[in-house]
Amino acid sequence: MAPGPAPARPGSGRLARLWATRRERASELALDLLVGTGLCRVVVMRAHGVRIRLTPAAMCRYLWRDRRAYAADLAIYPRLLRPGDTVVDAGANIGLVALVAARAVGARGQVHAIEAHPVVAGYLSENVRINRAANVRVHQVALGDRPGVVRLATHPGDDSQNHVAAEGPGTTVAVVRLDELLAAVGRVDLLKVDVEGYERFVVAGARGLLPRTRMIYFEAWERHAGRYGYTVGELIGDVQREGFVVGRLAGDGFRRVGADHVAAECENLLALRDVDDFQSRTGYRLV
Repeated sequence: MAPGPAPARPGSGRLARLWATRRERASELALDLLVGTGLCRVVVMRAHGVRIRLTPAAMCRYLWRDRRAYAADLAIYPRLLRPGDTVVDAGANIGLVALVAARAVGARGQVHAIEAHPVVAGYLSENVRINRAANVRVHQVALGDRPGVVRLATHPGDDSQNHVAAEGPGTTVAVVRLDELLAAVGRVDLLKVDVEGYERFVVAGARGLLPRTRMIYFEAWERHAGRYGYTVGELIGDVQREGFVVGRLAGDGFRRVGADHVAAECENLLALRDVDDFQSRTGYRLV
């Protein structure tokens, strides 16, 4: 999930730019001091209607700079979801999406927030706790097409880029299939998958869950897919064979894409089990 472009600042001219630069530098220095001393743990930010504990996580750094970061990505969830829905967040990171979704589905709904990295999963659990989000369950486990273990390459400067890798520094974590992890869950209204290129394997491990899944919202980028030897078109083909229609959201429209689609830039695609249900549920139109 990308933080999005910084909004335009008021004022113009050299003086305004100088003032903005000094403010940003002071903010960065304050953040570095808080993180370096560990005092960040006593700071709670409020963004997008939820509370986020300040930690060394990359998403926290973006939110510290601008509480409106990620607004474009998050805006879709209240529109897709309804009270009582069930959401699965695969690649939950610190829990921003999971908590926004939890507000949308309400006390009668549930959110399964899945994060592989143990440290980041700890941040996620803390954010669930301080939001008193009783409808969110945290799972600290990696997802794949078969049970086992994987090495998770870590990026100290940007934990949002942590990904499965065969070698290099990292953390070993257990892998489960999503359909086995959530075997007892009934209908899934939204499965969100953002796992830095490992999406195809998560989908393959969810085949037993997909027949009772209404929508899949997944990140797609050739650069990340190529890391694991496949193309976004192949992932789209996998999803289509499970009975979904795949497309992109733009404004109030849903435009279908096929297995020939090339995701030259990082984007999110939406897969629908029932297009008519989606239109009546959300107000989006086919374009």
